[in-house]
Amino acid sequence: MNVLTGGFLRTRAAELVAFVGVATLAGSVSMARAQAIVDLGLLPGGTWSFASECSADGTVVVGTGDSGGQSRAWRWTQATGLVSLGVAPGMTRSSGYRVSGDGLVVTGVSGSSYDVASRWTAQTGMVSLGSLAPGKPSFAFGTNFDGSIVVGDGYLADGSQRAFRWTSAGGLAPFGQRLAGCNNSLALTVNHDATLIAGYCYNNAPALVYPTACVWDAAGTVTSLGVVAGKEESVPGAVSADGSVVVGYCADGTGQNTCGFRWTATGGMQEISYGTLGTVLGSVSGNGSIAAGYYRASASSVRGLIWTASDGPQDIEAYLNARGISTAGWNLRKASVSADGKTLFGWGIRNGASTTWYVAQGCVAPHIDGQPSNQTAVEGSPASFTVVVTGSALQYQWFKDGSVITGATAATYTIPQVTFADEGLYACDVWNECGSATSTGATLTVVPACDPATIVGGPVDSSTWIGGSAEFSVAASGTAPLTYQWSRDGEILIDGQAAGHAVVSGSSTAWLSLVGVQEADAGYYLCEVTNDCGSSSGGAMLTLTSGCDPADVISGPFDAATCPGGATGFAVTATGTGPLFYQWSRNGEPLVDGASEGHAVVSGSATANLTLTGVESEDAGIYECEVTNDCGSSTVGATLAVCGADHDCSGFVDLEDFTEFVADFEAGDDDADFDGSGFVDTDDFDAFVRAFEAGC
Repeated sequence: MNVLTGGFLRTRAAELVAFVGVATLAGSVSMARAQAIVDLGLLPGGTWSFASECSADGTVVVGTGDSGGQSRAWRWTQATGLVSLGVAPGMTRSSGYRVSGDGLVVTGVSGSSYDVASRWTAQTGMVSLGSLAPGKPSFAFGTNFDGSIVVGDGYLADGSQRAFRWTSAGGLAPFGQRLAGCNNSLALTVNHDATLIAGYCYNNAPALVYPTACVWDAAGTVTSLGVVAGKEESVPGAVSADGSVVVGYCADGTGQNTCGFRWTATGGMQEISYGTLGTVLGSVSGNGSIAAGYYRASASSVRGLIWTASDGPQDIEAYLNARGISTAGWNLRKASVSADGKTLFGWGIRNGASTTWYVAQGCVAPHIDGQPSNQTAVEGSPASFTVVVTGSALQYQWFKDGSVITGATAATYTIPQVTFADEGLYACDVWNECGSATSTGATLTVVPACDPATIVGGPVDSSTWIGGSAEFSVAASGTAPLTYQWSRDGEILIDGQAAGHAVVSGSSTAWLSLVGVQEADAGYYLCEVTNDCGSSSGGAMLTLTSGCDPADVISGPFDAATCPGGATGFAVTATGTGPLFYQWSRNGEPLVDGASEGHAVVSGSATANLTLTGVESEDAGIYECEVTNDCGSSTVGATLAVCGADHDCSGFVDLEDFTEFVADFEAGDDDADFDGSGFVDTDDFDAFVRAFEAGC
């Protein structure tokens, strides 16, 4: 049950100290729930108790105490007082770590030779949730609002630790990804709807990775929360009910010299320290505006701490005293806060004994911790303004340009479909019986409706070789103008050439071109397309192959002959790294598909096969094909002869041509007009004989 991190042997009990404290002596019992500090007392036969968490409204507190020399999980309400939750069947001890937001489910462990994750309800009593591997410990650290999901960690057969998630349908199962380089993960706390689970990952060997705080979404995707600058490890203590805030502590590689942290997705890690000897946060209110824990007042003692968005960190006793709550006779060692921010509790020393303290605050005047922000919304879309307020029994009223908005009486005001008439300045008044506060104004700007930019095609993966070329393209729809931006592995591309890279063009267009590709150009190319009402992105991989074989014609073309009006063609076979490009020419002039005056109809001028139909005498000559690719070219040619003596267009000049010509000549057929004079006469006969004797 030990975790070795940075040469510092940290026991499971030491981990729990960061969040629930240590208590060893006796205390007394008081059942009152009022705006005064009270002692929740001890279990029968007990000598110590400490609280670990309370329900969202502060009416239920859970923790651990001793009874008859054995530890027992307990649950407190004003009506029942401190009640032992017993142990799971076959076990001799139990501990209570967390309680569901509705106060009906308690999670923790039961144990004998080793601890096993356990769950308590009034209907089932304390029951074991099992282990990830037979005979191995497991620990149930957190549960969601209704207790239907439990998170924690357990040991596998190989001795590593894995975060788990339990449901009644699926039972206990490993959960979530682990951070890179880590083979151990622990889930410590979960928000009310179980969309965010907080914990940490670490690795012992062969490479040391210090504990690093992380969060998982409901699908198990992990995100590192990082570490405060100057520290080497981070461990979360609590996540707010809405999942927006995580609090915990950071430490050096030995687990010492701690500082508290408060993390948000937008702000990252914020260090929270009080004094110079170390701070730990282990509790947070539902909206993240209040956090609590303890700080080290001296080398041998700790004291409770509270942090608020308005006033920062304070000693818990000073905080309570300033609100008229006497702490006389107490030494408050650790503080926690309920989700609604109204209840404070923890453990401390009273009359020389260690016990649990509890304060249900009365009226708390409103304090605005989060102002509404300016909004820009597309015509017809929704827009919302929100104010974050600390206080009790709060009432809200929103105004537009100083006028009351009927029905806008909640912390958030939403306009389902904005129009241009909704533009203006929005503010909120908040009050209760103790006081009032007014937010700053936030401006709503409405822009015309448009279709957001959307990629409808491409890009697709591509490959090339060092020195080669590559292209990526996208097709996008949406209201103009559309803007394009390509990046490589997250780095924005600009046209031109950077050291060690290809020459880039089209970096802000739909078509990206790379020429002279280098090894560093391999990677993921992403295009983000944006317009005034949205953006869309798509990417593809560029991989490098071993090299490029230049284009080379290995067969064809071959000399050809045909008669006027006939058809013929040329073909080549080429090798080389694709793609290969072809271009045919006649007597040095590039050919294009189609007909031209005095010449044959051309097709296939940019392919390996050239076809000529309706050949004219002017088509005779040298036909060349140039085959190219990115690393070379090859040009070959052949001769086309247009043979009038090939009277039957057989491709050969023979006796059949002579016989057929004589027949046509004697009949005066137009086919015997050999010289094209428009008349069939002896000049045609003489010209044919000369051509026949010449073989063409």
